Amino acid sequence: MNADSSPHLPNRPRGRFAHALFAALLAVCPRDMRREYGTAILGDFDDRYAAASERGASHADGFAMHALFDLVGSGLLERFEAFGRDVSYAVRGAARAPLFATVVVLTMAIAIALNATVFAAISAIFLQPLPCAMPDRCSSYGRRTRTSA
Repeated sequence: MNADSSPHLPNRPRGRFAHALFAALLAVCPRDMRREYGTAILGDFDDRYAAASERGASHADGFAMHALFDLVGSGLLERFEAFGRDVSYAVRGAARAPLFATVVVLTMAIAIALNATVFAAISAIFLQPLPCAMPDRCSSYGRRTRTSA
């Protein structure tokens, strides 16, 4: 079902915009939550928006703003809670295998240091201008030897 064929969708342009914006901001919520509750949440928003728009445009706009901020806040909170659970799981895993965790951290530190070193060298050699007043007039002088064929 597309956005224009929703049975709850108000026929006013403001209602279609609010519906589209709310549907787009549902992406802030985790995928499992969207799959399970997304249609119900969107239908509830459309019903409540239609009821608020019967009381006037300012009520509808106020409801839409409140609902959008609530959706973004709830979605971000859910994601942060999931991130916290992931960090907790990682810390527990590191506590169970401290040698492995140490090797992983040291490997990452060495890789990051090598990456920074290589970038600094490439930047100094190839990306930075030559340290002279007129780099286009620089040339190399030297002695060439002939090799017998």
